[in-house]
Amino acid sequence: MGSSHRGDETNLSPLDAEQPPRKKVRKGTRSCWECKHRKVRCHFESDGKPSCKECISRGSTCRSQDLPEPENPRESDRSNLNERMTRVELLLEKVLQKLDGANGAASPNQFTALSTSEAATPADNAPVLSLFQNEIIGCRQSSPTVIHNTLPVKNGRDMDRLRHDLLVLMLPEKTIHKISEASSCWWLLRAQCFHVYEQSLLPIPYPQLSNSHPTLITMCLLWVAISLQQLPTDCPMGFLNLPCSPKQLIEQYMAAAGSLASLNEDMLSSLEGIECFILQAIIHNNDGRLRSAWTSYRHAMNIAQITGLHSPVPADREPGQVTSKASLIWGHIIHADRYLSLMLGMHHGIGDVAFDSRYFSDQKPSSGSMVALGRIAGSIIDRNQTFGEMTSGMVRMTQTIDATLGAIELPSIDLRIAHVSQHRTIERAKSYSELMTHLWFHQLTAWLHLPFLLKPNIRDRYDYSRRSCLQASREMISCYTKIRDLTSGSFCCKSLDFQAFTAAVTLVLDMLGPGTIVSGSQSDWAAVESVMAVLRQQKDAEFPGKVATRGVAALETLMGIVKHNASEQSSPHVPVSLQQEGEGHIKIEIPYFGSFLLHRNARKHIDVAQSQTVADVSPRQSTLPTPVDNTNTIEESQLALLDLGPDLDLWTFDVDLSTLPPFLSDFGDNWDLGL
Repeated sequence: MGSSHRGDETNLSPLDAEQPPRKKVRKGTRSCWECKHRKVRCHFESDGKPSCKECISRGSTCRSQDLPEPENPRESDRSNLNERMTRVELLLEKVLQKLDGANGAASPNQFTALSTSEAATPADNAPVLSLFQNEIIGCRQSSPTVIHNTLPVKNGRDMDRLRHDLLVLMLPEKTIHKISEASSCWWLLRAQCFHVYEQSLLPIPYPQLSNSHPTLITMCLLWVAISLQQLPTDCPMGFLNLPCSPKQLIEQYMAAAGSLASLNEDMLSSLEGIECFILQAIIHNNDGRLRSAWTSYRHAMNIAQITGLHSPVPADREPGQVTSKASLIWGHIIHADRYLSLMLGMHHGIGDVAFDSRYFSDQKPSSGSMVALGRIAGSIIDRNQTFGEMTSGMVRMTQTIDATLGAIELPSIDLRIAHVSQHRTIERAKSYSELMTHLWFHQLTAWLHLPFLLKPNIRDRYDYSRRSCLQASREMISCYTKIRDLTSGSFCCKSLDFQAFTAAVTLVLDMLGPGTIVSGSQSDWAAVESVMAVLRQQKDAEFPGKVATRGVAALETLMGIVKHNASEQSSPHVPVSLQQEGEGHIKIEIPYFGSFLLHRNARKHIDVAQSQTVADVSPRQSTLPTPVDNTNTIEESQLALLDLGPDLDLWTFDVDLSTLPPFLSDFGDNWDLGL
């Protein structure tokens, strides 16, 4: 067989040798590949013909099946056709999206339009192009009347689905009216932040919600959430017919606002979108979550700069309604960012150059405006971040800031007009804003001088700072109680409660400080008691927080020790959250101030020269809100009873802040402030 096969190969002609090897087919089978694909029978005129009749009639190549199968040209044609069909489908989708967007933008009933800043658009704010904005070369569009809508319109189906999901959360119109009439504190907030005095809770009429943009619906939901926060404690919840508790409703509205931002941040690139971030920050701030509020304000600041709110307005452009709104929003963001950054020990988000724009040109720094206080807050933040210890440079910078504070003339407040009516009047809103300005002024003064309050052995040297800090703390408490009276006690703002708490702690600690012979004046006692009374009321509010609960416990502990030192009649057992550091030593941990070591001294009066010295306090840690690792949280069920010892033993404190980090992430878990 092998020899026969080799003989066959040697007898092949050169033409046959070039052909590919033939396949074995069934004997008697003679068919071509073309007919096999078409599933027809091959017919040959004769055995000598190389092509069948079918291939001849079609004009195709007839290739026997004993040869390799040829490439099928129809497969390549089919793949090319699929590619073309895919491109056609994509083009059709783009055309449909443009048609849906054009129809939605052209129809006035599709949704209420959003407004953006007239100052500039993202394209106008390109860093390189801004260099050529002068009298010779200009890069802005010539038409100043066009309000650019930087918000991209999604296709109609997505917009309708998103609108429907938000409208499901909206309460009935009658319920919203009842909520808005139950309290006017939400109206005071709106008047202070945005200078809007409309009586309606919703920014747009209720019937227009079904055709409004999702961002506007979200803004309405957030205003409802703010009004729910400000419900008075005696408000009957059954009368409101709420589907769930106010706290659960607020959480749902906040989750909806967060989902809108996560789905498409471009939808919030408008003044209304920025306002949504501000409203979220206000809700966080009222609930005591200062870190979350700070984050929301930073989001608002970033988007505001993207949309051009930080850019100077051209002098030839007439101020319009949108420009005025942009001015108010930008100013509120700057002040709120500095307020929270100072409390949290953060850097402020933008420099003082932001106050030099045309938005603030009508306000003089020497006046009692918020612009001057915003600049000073930035200076205090810079001082705290620059100096890590007490130096001559820190003292000089503090003196400079104090001189600037002293040049501010605060406007007088006539509370008689404000208390005439509890309704939504311009006079009442003005008094509320002025009280907040006074509180901010005195808080800046107190925190400016607080590092010098507890310095060791040099109380006489920094006596001016000590007295300034104490007087500012008294004024803070006075403003706090007036705000509570103005709002009939229904105003919910846990950060405001914490400010009053820090002022009260400052007064109490001075009573316990080294070298103190007299345990405070009667006015200081009354001021601290007034703060404790308000915090006790807040414990029973609709949204109770641990700010009030633990603040009252801490103040009761410290006041009990002060009364014990003053030999006044007091309970021998005082509730306190502390750690026993050994016989005669007690460690109390207080937010913002840190850890305090109370020492028991077996003498009735303490000589100033021989009193307990205070450990050196880092200015950064004492100035900034220093959280502490409070492992023993002050819960009602965990309050300890402390025996203060015999009457002849006095207590003074020592400060242990040098080993504490400047910021702890678990501080919010301990005190539920969100700091």
